[in-house]
Amino acid sequence: MQSGSGIVETRGGDKRSSKNLDKFQHVKNFIASLKGHESHYGRAKSRRIYLSSEYNITLLWKIYNERATENLKVNYKYFSRIFNNQFNVAFGSPATDVCGFCVRTQTLISNCKDKNEVDRLRTNLRVHKFRAKQFFKLMKEQPLNSVSYCFDLQQVQVLPKVPIQDAFYSQQLSFYCFCVTDIDIKKPIFYTWLENQSKRGSAETSSALHNFLNKQEFEPHIKHIRLFADGCGGQNKNAHMMHMLMIWLYKDSPKTIESVEVIFPVRGHSYLPADRVFGQIEKVVRSHSTIKSPTKYYEIYSKTGEVRRLGADWFVFDIKAALDTLKKIQGISAAKRIFIKRSKNKTDILLKTELLNLIDSYNISRTFTKLGTTVIF
Repeated sequence: MQSGSGIVETRGGDKRSSKNLDKFQHVKNFIASLKGHESHYGRAKSRRIYLSSEYNITLLWKIYNERATENLKVNYKYFSRIFNNQFNVAFGSPATDVCGFCVRTQTLISNCKDKNEVDRLRTNLRVHKFRAKQFFKLMKEQPLNSVSYCFDLQQVQVLPKVPIQDAFYSQQLSFYCFCVTDIDIKKPIFYTWLENQSKRGSAETSSALHNFLNKQEFEPHIKHIRLFADGCGGQNKNAHMMHMLMIWLYKDSPKTIESVEVIFPVRGHSYLPADRVFGQIEKVVRSHSTIKSPTKYYEIYSKTGEVRRLGADWFVFDIKAALDTLKKIQGISAAKRIFIKRSKNKTDILLKTELLNLIDSYNISRTFTKLGTTVIF
């Protein structure tokens, strides 16, 4: 009656947290100091940090208690509650597609006893990682009057997919999928075909990419197209793919398009937006114990993007016939960027290769049309 408010309940409730504020803060500081990394396959949707697969909560709890003073040590239940409730942290899976150069150099550093040699190896490793980062730096950029796409071929899927041990040793039909998507993976398009329809090489991938470019509706202000792909020589990084892009720019592209730039990552560091799409698809595929027909694959892929089937929505053309009018392109295997553009009089297509991602040398763009021929393909 004197204060005008109800009596505050003092029975029960949490009476221990206030006494353990020092422990609570010390545990939080320890967990926050752990260095992790973001997932390669879900950066746009999740900000979860992944620690090394060698660790777990029990091991971290033991490490914390070893470093803490006697009055700051905690039991496992208290530590795990803070880890799970206060942080968005998980433990990663063992890496399966790491860079061979990085692993080899790190092994040499750990075994080498010569200080000068160790310094040289560390310098080479830093330069290697710096060059690898430039690819992703270019991918994040949004140059004026340009549009960026990424393409890649998925790991082979088997047909039929059945939970029978004998099927593993039997000959199965391969299901192929080539994905082209924008950098933000908002509109992925899947080009699918079966092993009995066609092979899995440069003719198929270049034909699929040609179909994609032909069906795109480019805004009038778009003048430059940037394409990102891994350096697989048999599928993406070869003369046939470059010839296809030259043909498309010469014959089929809108007149507003002036150039096409193809950018490749450092080997072993090719985590592309298309890989994130494949990660989502393969997670769904693993949840199905049985897939008996291609129709089921089409159904699964169509929930993520548009599906185009070989023979119905696109066709494979003989890109190798372009060698009748186009010269072979030297130095593709070592190139990190390839520039394809119209000539000033717009009667020919020029091509130039670069060995580094962020440096434009003074290499001159050259025509690759053979003498005596005036029309490409």
